Amino acid sequence: MQLTMQNDDGTYDITNMVQSMTLSGDLDSCCRTLEFYTIASPNDPNLPYVFIPVGGVLDLYEQGEHIFRGKVEDKSKPTDDTVMRVTAFDFGLFLKENEATYRFDGETADAITTTVCTRFGVPIWSLAAPGVPIRRRFNSQPIYKIIDTAYTLSSEQTGKKYVQRFRGAALQIVERKDTADILVRPGLNLKRAEYGQSAAGMVNHVAIIDEDGKTVDLVQDLDAVHQYGMRHREVRQEKDRDAKSEAEALLKDNALQNTCSVTILGDARLMTGDTIMLQEPYTGQFGVFWVDGDTHTWSKGTYETKLTLSYQAEMREGDAGEEEEEEDDG
Repeated sequence: MQLTMQNDDGTYDITNMVQSMTLSGDLDSCCRTLEFYTIASPNDPNLPYVFIPVGGVLDLYEQGEHIFRGKVEDKSKPTDDTVMRVTAFDFGLFLKENEATYRFDGETADAITTTVCTRFGVPIWSLAAPGVPIRRRFNSQPIYKIIDTAYTLSSEQTGKKYVQRFRGAALQIVERKDTADILVRPGLNLKRAEYGQSAAGMVNHVAIIDEDGKTVDLVQDLDAVHQYGMRHREVRQEKDRDAKSEAEALLKDNALQNTCSVTILGDARLMTGDTIMLQEPYTGQFGVFWVDGDTHTWSKGTYETKLTLSYQAEMREGDAGEEEEEEDDG
């Protein structure tokens, strides 16, 4: 691992000043977060010192590969200690902190992304190209919502899922794969695994009601009702509203939650949006899993990676803006 700091005086290698560090990201976050603890005492000549300003640029490398570039967002240090906490975000922060107004008439999701990123100076690594024309008006919307919405509308047509993330300094949008990037198993790279189930927030019984409050249809999971008790919701039937689809979605989105995470030997290749093949005999978890969160930790000379896994491919969805009607040339 190597960490460099760029301030007004130049670029400095501060690797030896770092006590511990984490680099993390997840499906719902616009940007990856780098947090580390460093020695900081400008008044002690026996300690190394490099000025780390808010707004300074940090670059992180693992075995020569550039895995993070971002700006320091905040720092803090108590008066009775020589250790300072520093937090930085990658350039995904600027997708969140900048708003824009656009009208798109048939552009694809990758073309839309290129347009907004070029305007705000966000570098692009690579973009999935769904090929679906988007007609949408966005008024003063954060950039990430514009991008999310474009890819969500594309996903509805292609049936594929897309993930937005940063590689080093550049934006990458990938299509989620069903084939694994890396094998994870005991004796190879797996250090520990955790598996859980939760019925918290479950919905297993949905009534569709009319304007008088009378039940006109019922969508339910009888096995779940028997096992976990009735968890009832109501959906009102209205004009131009697909109440049946909403009820079915309530059941699907709020079923029994299965959770799984693994901690492996440090592997900078793995990040949110990737796919792994897990072989874990103790918990009985075998098969393809999708990475929805990753945390890389360097501490006391060790490096490990924790992955939050999903049993199905998911994406962060967007519903910003308003649909543009296709113009009639006739």
